[in-house]
Amino acid sequence: MARHLQAWAPRADARWPWIAERERLIQQLESVAAVARLQGASNGQGENGILATGAFLPLDQLFRRWHDHSLAGRPHLALDEARDYFPRLPAAYVQEQLPAIRDQLWQFFNVRELGLTSELCRILLECHEALSDGSLRYLAAVSTHLLPSPDRKDSAFVLKNYDLALDAGFPPSWPLYHRGRLRLEQGDPAGRADLEKTRDLGGDAAEEAKRLLASLGS
Repeated sequence: MARHLQAWAPRADARWPWIAERERLIQQLESVAAVARLQGASNGQGENGILATGAFLPLDQLFRRWHDHSLAGRPHLALDEARDYFPRLPAAYVQEQLPAIRDQLWQFFNVRELGLTSELCRILLECHEALSDGSLRYLAAVSTHLLPSPDRKDSAFVLKNYDLALDAGFPPSWPLYHRGRLRLEQGDPAGRADLEKTRDLGGDAAEEAKRLLASLGS
C-alpha cells in the first residue's frame, strides 16, 4: 500500500505541491538544455557573447546582467540574450513568473532605461503574444512612446498596447492621457475625448490633462 500511495497519490492529491514544482523544474531544465545544445554548436559562446550559463540565472540576476550591459554601452548584448532567452521559456512558466518579470522591467523604466525597457517588452510580447497583463501592456506602450526620438512607425504599436492595457483593466487615467496626446499629435480629434475622460477621473493624470486641454483652447 505504501508503494502504491507513493507512486500514485501525489498525482491526484493537492497536498503534494512538490509534484507541480518538479514538473516546472523539468520544463525549465529542458529549456536550459536546449539553450546549452544551441550554444554548444557555437563552441559554447555565440558571436555576440551570449553564454548558455545565462539561462541558469535567477530572473533578478539576469535582468541585472542586462542592466550592466546597458550601462557599459552594450545594450545590444542584453537584447541578443533576451531574444535567445524569452522564446525558450514555456508559456506556463512565463505566466507564473510574470509579476517578477514585470517588476524588473518597471525598474528599468524607473531609472529611465526607456530604450531597453521598450525593446525587452517587445521581445517578450512577440514571443508570448497571449500575455494580457495590463501593466505590461501599458509599460510596453509608454516606454516606447516616451523615447527621446521615437520612430513614427511605432505609433501603431503604442496605440495598440494602450488599448490592450485598458482592455485588461489597467487603471485608465495614464493610458487615456498618453493615448490622447498621441492621437492629437497625429491629428486625430479622438485625442481630445481621451483627455476629457482623463480630466474627469481625477489624480495626477487629470491635472496634466487639464493643462493640455487649456493649452489647446476651445
